[in-house]
Amino acid sequence: MIVKSLGDYLGLFDAEVRPQIVEMLARDDVEGAIGFENMQMGSSQMGARTSVIYGPGCTFKSVDDVKGKHLNDLPSQRQYPRYVYSKDVAFEARGFGARG
Repeated sequence: MIVKSLGDYLGLFDAEVRPQIVEMLARDDVEGAIGFENMQMGSSQMGARTSVIYGPGCTFKSVDDVKGKHLNDLPSQRQYPRYVYSKDVAFEARGFGARG
C-alpha cells in the first residue's frame, strides 16, 4: 500500500520510533521508506513493524529491491513489505509535481 503522507506513514509505528524515522527520511540520499510487517497468524510477533529506508545511498536502492524479500529468518518472526512512503509521492500529492 502506498502511503501518501508522512503523518499517515508515521502513524503505523510506535510514537517512540517516529523521530528516528523522520531523521532517516531527512537524508538527501533517501527517497522514501518501506514498512515491513509480520503477518504470521498465531505468532507472538504478528503485527510487528519495521521501517527501512531506500534510495541511492541505502541497502535497498528502490522499492523493487524488496520484492520477494523479508526481514528476519525465523518464519514466525518474518516481516514482509506492506507499506511504501515515497518523498516524491508526498511531494506530488501536495500539488508541486515530481521533484528532480
